[in-house]
Amino acid sequence: FGRDFDEYIKIQSVSTSNRGTLGYVRTMVKVLQIGGDILSNKKTFLRLHTWEQANPGMLAALKQWDEITDQPQEKVDFVKSAMVACGADAAARLRMNEHVDRAMSAIDALDLDPSHREWFGFLGGLVTQRTS
Repeated sequence: FGRDFDEYIKIQSVSTSNRGTLGYVRTMVKVLQIGGDILSNKKTFLRLHTWEQANPGMLAALKQWDEITDQPQEKVDFVKSAMVACGADAAARLRMNEHVDRAMSAIDALDLDPSHREWFGFLGGLVTQRTS
C-alpha cells in the first residue's frame, strides 16, 4: 500500500492539473513555486512523457525552451501546453489511478475491519479526485 500510494503522491504532486501556474502554494513543509519543475527542467513523469510523445518540431521547441531562463511565465505556459498536447496530464492521471488501485488491492489483502477499509477507500478517492 505504502509504495503504491507514495508513487501516486509523486506523480500527483507534479501533475499539470494541480494549482495552475500562478503564484505559490504553501505547504506545511515549504513554499513551492508553481512551474518550478518546468523552470528547472526537472525530469518529472510529465516531462518525460511529453518528450517521448512530442513530434520532432515540438521536441525541438522544448529543447530551445530548456535553454531560456529570462522568460519564466512564457516557458511555463509553453511547456504546460506541450504536456497537455502530448497527453501527459491524462497519462499521469491514469498512472495515479493504477497506483491507488494497487494500493487498495494491498489493503484488501490485509483483511481489515470494514471501517478501516472504508477509510482507505475514501482517502484513495479523495487524492485521485483532487483538483485546484
